[in-house]
Amino acid sequence: MSTNSPNMSIPLAMFLAKSPATHGSFPEQGVNYWERFCRIDEHLNRNVHPFVNQGATAALQVQEDGEQAESRWLTDHGPDHITTVMRQASALSGDAACCLSPYECYLLLIAAHFHDVGNIFGREEHERKITKVMGEMDSSLIGEDTLEKRVIRDIAMAHGGYYKKGDKDTISRLRYEGPQHDQPRIKMLAAVLRLADELADDRTRTNRFLLDNGLVNPESIVFHTYASRLHPIKVNRNEHSINMYFDVSSDLLLKTFRKDGQDVYLIDEIFARTLKTYKEKLYCSRFLRPAVHVDTVHVHIDICDSKYMEVREKISYSMNERGYPDHPRTLADICPEVRGITGESLREKYAAPANTGGAS
Repeated sequence: MSTNSPNMSIPLAMFLAKSPATHGSFPEQGVNYWERFCRIDEHLNRNVHPFVNQGATAALQVQEDGEQAESRWLTDHGPDHITTVMRQASALSGDAACCLSPYECYLLLIAAHFHDVGNIFGREEHERKITKVMGEMDSSLIGEDTLEKRVIRDIAMAHGGYYKKGDKDTISRLRYEGPQHDQPRIKMLAAVLRLADELADDRTRTNRFLLDNGLVNPESIVFHTYASRLHPIKVNRNEHSINMYFDVSSDLLLKTFRKDGQDVYLIDEIFARTLKTYKEKLYCSRFLRPAVHVDTVHVHIDICDSKYMEVREKISYSMNERGYPDHPRTLADICPEVRGITGESLREKYAAPANTGGAS
C-alpha cells in the first residue's frame, strides 16, 4: 500500500492516522479505518480520478441527436482537485485542532474522494452516478457496511445538483435524524464538503497551456479564465472569514467572453461567482454551526499591467449579513404554507351563519 499520495499530509488525514483504531466513534472496532482510507485513496487516484475529465469531456462531445459537438474542456475534476477539496475541508474543520470525530474525518475524506467521480459517465447529474462507481469497488477496499456506503454516497451527492428541478436545497433533504451519542453529524459533514468544493475553484483547476493556445471551447473560456486569476482561497477560522484574492490584467478586463449565449466581462463573472460563494456560505452555515462558524467573504482584486508586474488599482469588498433584514418581506415568503391565510379569509371561514330565524 503506497502512502506517497499528497492526501496523506492533509491535516484531516493526519488526524485520522493518529486516532486509535479503538476510538469509540468507529462503528467497527475490528477495522483500521486509516488503512482503509489509504487503500481507497490509492485505488481511486490510480484507476478513477485521472480519467474523470476524459469521461466528462467525451460525454459532452455527443449531443442528444448523435451529432458531434465541440469539447467544452471542464475545469479539473481529477486527483489535484480532490486534494484541494480535502485541504479546504481541513481548513474549515480547524486542521489539527479538528472539530470532527475520527470517524467523521473518515466519512468526510472518503466522500470528498467520491463527490466528482460520477463525471466519468458524463457531467449531467454526475452527483447521482456516484453509486455506480462505488458499486464496482470490491468490499476488500471499501468494506461491507451498506449503511456506511449510503452515508458516504449521500454526503458526496449533496455537494451539488438539485433535489428536484430548481431546488438546490440538497442537504436538508438528507434522510438522517439528529446525531445520537457518538453518531456522525451527516448534514454537517455534507455542508463542509459542499463549501470546501466551492472554495476549490482556483487556479489549480485550469491548464494554462490549453487556455493560452486556444484549445478550450469558447463557451468554457470564461470559467477557465476566472479560475486562472483566482489564488488559492484562504479560510481564517479565527476571524470567521473566507478570503478570495484575484489578480487581473487591465487588458483582460477589456475582453468579453461567451457565457450562456451572451457576452460578459471578466469583472462581471468575478462579481457573480463571488456572490455565489457567499450564497453557498450562507446556505452551508445553517448546517455547520456551531462546529464551523464563517461570517464574511472578503474579496480582493488587484488590477495589474499586462505583465502583472505593477498593480494599477485595487478593488475590495466584503459580503456579510448587515443591517435589518428587508427580505423576506412577508411570512409567506419563507412559509408558503401560510400563503392565502388572512384575517379576512378566516373570518369568512369561521363566521357563524347569519341568523335568519326569530327568537325561540
